[in-house]
Parts: sequence; structure tokens; C-alpha cells
Amino acid sequence: MFQRPGILIITLLLIWSGLAAFSARAQNYDLVILNGRVMDPESGLNAVRNIGVSSGKIETITSQLIQGDEVIDASGLVVAPGFIDLHCHGQDPYSIRISLREGVTSALDLEAGVWPVDQYYAEREDKWQANYGASVAHVSTRIMVMNGINSNGHLLTGGRLGEAGRSPNWSIERSTPQQLQQITGWSMKAWRRAQSASASRLAITPAWAARRSLK
Repeated sequence: MFQRPGILIITLLLIWSGLAAFSARAQNYDLVILNGRVMDPESGLNAVRNIGVSSGKIETITSQLIQGDEVIDASGLVVAPGFIDLHCHGQDPYSIRISLREGVTSALDLEAGVWPVDQYYAEREDKWQANYGASVAHVSTRIMVMNGINSNGHLLTGGRLGEAGRSPNWSIERSTPQQLQQITGWSMKAWRRAQSASASRLAITPAWAARRSLK
């Protein structure tokens, strides 16, 4: 007599499981990725699964066979969230395409940084293939204030590094109070735009590094 509720609950669970499995098989997704080793750091999942995607969103991750308008067989491959590269110097379109092939969907430059920040974001808005972001280049703001040389985005790839090297006072001289105020003001304004951080290359600004200040 007391076993009946337990039997009823088990029966309902079996029916529900069967309906859920049938629903997953019956639904047609925009994209289906089959037989991939799904690795999800958030949930700890690390197993072969099938993924159903509709309207750009993952709708199901299941061991059941599912159908879709487009099917990718990922047998022997890893299916994971896009990787985030915090130190990516390859900030040109070709390098971004290579990064995407490596699984990197967020290619950020948080080491050397960029200047001007607005130019960096404007060049990528609505036309960049990966997520983007950068820190504010403290070195570039010093060069701009003390030498009048605009690094045109990335100091290392913007084509102005050689010119800055031939005018080295930005790296060996102490900035004046007026220059310091301008460097700080420009950096803070750009930092608010970037919403990230300020990047400093201590190895190439020894005068700054020795004093441990923006001077």
C-alpha cells in the first residue's frame, strides 16, 4: 500500500524523461554540432555531447541524437566557449582571423595598450570579427605629450616606434608638472572610454620606473 506513491513517482519520472528525450530529438535546430567533446569550465562538463543552436543561442546540450538545418560533425574535436586572450599583439584583421581559428573570440591588448583609445574603438566598431578591447598606453601618452608623436593606435605596430626611439627624452627625462597634468588627464579620460586599465612598459621608461610614479 505504501509502495504505490513511490511507484507512481518513478513512473511519472520515466514518462517525463521519455518525453524530454523525444522533444529534444523532435525539435529542429538552426545548427547542430554532433559528437564533440564539450568542455564547459562553468559547469565542469567534459563529455561527448550534441549541441542544438537556434537564433544564435545554445538551446540544448544533450547525449540524445538531434536534428538541424545545418549539421557539423565534431567527432574527435573539442567544443568549448571562446577563449579570451588578454595579451594579443596581433590587432590587425589577418591576425584576428588566425586567432579565431585557434578558438580565441576575445583578442584584447591589455599589455602595451593603445593610444588614442577612441581611434582604436572607432576602427573596429561594427566591423571587427572578434570581441576587442585594450588598456590605455601610458608610454604613448608620454610620447604624445613630451614629443608630439601620435602612436596611431598600437605603439608597436602603428609605425611610430622608430620615430619615438630617435627622440628618447620621453623615456629618460622627468616630465614637468604641466606635462604630468596633461599625461594624467589624457590617460584618465581615455581610461573612462576604455573601461579597462592603464598599461605601463617599465622596461622602456626607466625614468618613470625609478620614481614609481606617472612623472
